[in-house]
Amino acid sequence: KKKIIMFRRLLTVRLGRRCVARRPLRCSSPLLRPLQRLQTTLSPSLSRPLSSAAAASAAAAARKQGRGGSKTQKSKATSEDKAQAAKAAEAFDEEVLELEMQECVEALQRGFTFIRAGRASPEQLEDLSVDAYGAMMPLKSVAQVSQRGAQLLVVNVHDETLAGEVEKAIRAAPGVDFNPQREGKAIHVPVPKPSKEMRAELAKSVLKRAEKAKARVRSLRRDALEQVKAMKDAVGDDAVFKIEKVVQKLTDDAIQAIQDAAVAKEKEITTV
Repeated sequence: KKKIIMFRRLLTVRLGRRCVARRPLRCSSPLLRPLQRLQTTLSPSLSRPLSSAAAASAAAAARKQGRGGSKTQKSKATSEDKAQAAKAAEAFDEEVLELEMQECVEALQRGFTFIRAGRASPEQLEDLSVDAYGAMMPLKSVAQVSQRGAQLLVVNVHDETLAGEVEKAIRAAPGVDFNPQREGKAIHVPVPKPSKEMRAELAKSVLKRAEKAKARVRSLRRDALEQVKAMKDAVGDDAVFKIEKVVQKLTDDAIQAIQDAAVAKEKEITTV
């Protein structure tokens, strides 16, 4: 018994508990049987830490894999952002934006031609729509408009069968109250001078139309700036800054053109 006890102490102190975790001792000696029982007893308790370590290792591996997956997803998202930025850069066209803003100015100027200020002008009638040959056509394509004096317009219809439709279109002109008088192919359209009150109302109408045109230009600028910001990943900060300056300059030019047209028309209306 003393030998067995000494052997156990040596086994625990010098070799440590790792030796017990090794494969079981196989010996038929009666003296070593207690040692075999000791090894059997200690093996389950030693196996748990090993299992915990394995679990910890597996968890660490999973975390590492998760970080790798996050990096992959982030890289994929970055690639998608760059692709979208490249598409935005291709879609943005400075010339198209300039044409759209210029169209706002021209549409306003065309609208101003329908606001009569006591002086006859062929432009007041040329763009009216006429129902001719089963389709809507501009008046200038079916008739010729000329000016006679300061308050009279004469419309010469190419096809006399369309004279009635032309007269109807003139009477329905938006924002005006023309009273045309037909004489065969010719239609006389007197343009009376507006009263002081009417001039004030017309001036207000000019300002309202100008504000609507400015709002349209600002809307185009807002859409363009959003498109430019989406290009940042594709062209860089410096390029985006330069394009934003170009967009702002186009906007300022269009706004100024609208303001100049409104001021000129208001002066024309209020001048007696």
